[in-house]
Amino acid sequence: MTNIVVQDAQAWAEHTKLELLPDLDVVLEAQLSTQVLSELARDRDTSGWSSPATTPQLVRSIISMYYVAWVYRRTYAEDESTNHYASRLIGRADKLIDGILSGDLELEGELGVRAELDRPVFYPNDLSTAQEEPMNDQDTGWGGPAFTMGTVW
Repeated sequence: MTNIVVQDAQAWAEHTKLELLPDLDVVLEAQLSTQVLSELARDRDTSGWSSPATTPQLVRSIISMYYVAWVYRRTYAEDESTNHYASRLIGRADKLIDGILSGDLELEGELGVRAELDRPVFYPNDLSTAQEEPMNDQDTGWGGPAFTMGTVW
């Protein structure tokens, strides 16, 4: 099964120059999907992205950009001047992948997941080193310092 539908790809193709209907080239789409999902698998679990319904919209858009770019390149291989659009699509798709991997772009359904990972998860990350008593019941980490640098034994 493919990760995109023909309408996803057709959105990036100029209909007067390239009509993708009625079907996608499933071999090309499978190759490109594998490459994109492999790139993104460095940072997240992509194993559940096996159909258009389970693949995030941004990832579908990236796969579609690569698909249209490669179809353009194959179709207009003799005329290099028309491949500027294909190069721009590939460049844009590459930037989107970089944005996802760097955490600058969030995929739908993952909002806030990376933000939790960006916080330190090591000691001390609570009020366990507070110098004063807690102000309310939520300050459960207060324990006061065991010693300070100025303490004389």
